[in-house]
Amino acid sequence: MKRFFLFLSICILLLTSETTLAQVAADYYFPLRVGNYWVYYAGNSSEWRARITRETIDGTDIISGREYHRVKGVDILDDNPSDSIIFHVLWLRQDSVGNILIGAFGGNSTNIDSAVLFDPPGLFFPNEFLNAGYSRESFDSSSGTYWQDSVLSTTETVNVTAGSFTNCLKIRDRHKDTLGVVTYVEYGFYAHNIGEVMRVREIPVNQAHTNDLIQYNAVASVEEREADLIPGKIALRQNYPNPLDPNTTFEFSVPYSAHVTLKVFDLLGRDIATIVSQRLEAGTFVVHWTPSNLTSGIYFYRLQTGTFTETKKLVLLR
Repeated sequence: MKRFFLFLSICILLLTSETTLAQVAADYYFPLRVGNYWVYYAGNSSEWRARITRETIDGTDIISGREYHRVKGVDILDDNPSDSIIFHVLWLRQDSVGNILIGAFGGNSTNIDSAVLFDPPGLFFPNEFLNAGYSRESFDSSSGTYWQDSVLSTTETVNVTAGSFTNCLKIRDRHKDTLGVVTYVEYGFYAHNIGEVMRVREIPVNQAHTNDLIQYNAVASVEEREADLIPGKIALRQNYPNPLDPNTTFEFSVPYSAHVTLKVFDLLGRDIATIVSQRLEAGTFVVHWTPSNLTSGIYFYRLQTGTFTETKKLVLLR
């Protein structure tokens, strides 16, 4: 009997250790999957009109050879649903140790060409956010403001329309101008495998309002994210849409650093277009292509790296 309880204790200890080690910042930020969304509601206050805020991961873009998820934030006023505005667009990805990185920031456009790029990418939601008491400061030269992120708690309980969430991170974001005057303070609450469930903003203190999560779609797991970050094999997926008109998307994975080419050929085997020809790190990549000066018909696209080659068919309709 003593051996049984000893064995049981060791198993519990191992399971607890694995769970602890598995915790990374990406587990508490929005699961990065196209189609995931979060909907918040902020009611009327003395200074703020009632509105719905929707954050959606609506696509991906390639920045410096890596895939980033495009997160679009939209505000919709209660008294005028047709009056909606994109208030920010972020391009984010998870690195190999679980930090959320930002590769670009846009204002009211989802066009990556009009966004501000970060090279190297910045730490947007780092693993240090899992530690109560952690704090970091930075200066935004574009706006001339200082900001400070502080982790106030990792055990908060939050009750909103979408449900009750325990052991949430409570992170304070405080902005100051060049004179050291606090211009606004925000408190974000993040739940495991869900993301942000509530945000309280004070601009200044007497203009506080709260965004409560009312609906969400957060399909992702740590295992899925890790599988996407470091694929187990080279893979070329079917382009979509197919047939295509006027554009299409190619997706492929490589499990190690290698020179990769992705080309399009016609029925006679002639090289029509080179989509990718560069050295890439391990990962999953998504590339968008808009063919020009091509007639309707059947074409082929081929992924090649080292001795590996895979070819698939695509159909172009005009």
